[in-house]
Amino acid sequence: MIQRIQTIFLVLVVASMATFLFVPQWEKEDVETGERHEMQAFSYTIVETEGAEGMVNFFPYMVVGIFAALSIIVGLIEIFKFKNRVLQMKLGVLNSFLIVATLGTAGWFWYTLGRQMLPHIPVGFGLGLILPAIAMVFNRMALRFIKKDEDLVRSVDRIR
Repeated sequence: MIQRIQTIFLVLVVASMATFLFVPQWEKEDVETGERHEMQAFSYTIVETEGAEGMVNFFPYMVVGIFAALSIIVGLIEIFKFKNRVLQMKLGVLNSFLIVATLGTAGWFWYTLGRQMLPHIPVGFGLGLILPAIAMVFNRMALRFIKKDEDLVRSVDRIR
């Protein structure tokens, strides 16, 4: 049924990954020159001076956003497949892989760009790097409760 506890966790997975698409993952700013670098889900922006329009790079940085969007789609499908718990568990595992891919690619871009661009300035982390980890925790909790439901149904079937 759709009112089960795992649905709440799956909604939280979808909400945290949707929020990830709109918040910055990290940013660096050189106070002396005013140069600012910012990484978001679909783009990497460089603003050279205050008030100037920034240079926005989409490729290959949009891969992070694509993984996050796929995770949102799989999460929504997973919510409405409550009658088929086995398929729901498989979709949950797929969603775990997509979330790990999102976090891995975001971390890789943070590591490579953070070392190349303004290496003397520390990175200011945004909420974007934490949200996939939170989504992973909620996804694992949802999988746990889906498995409990499946075990309960199978135990009742054995009694008949």
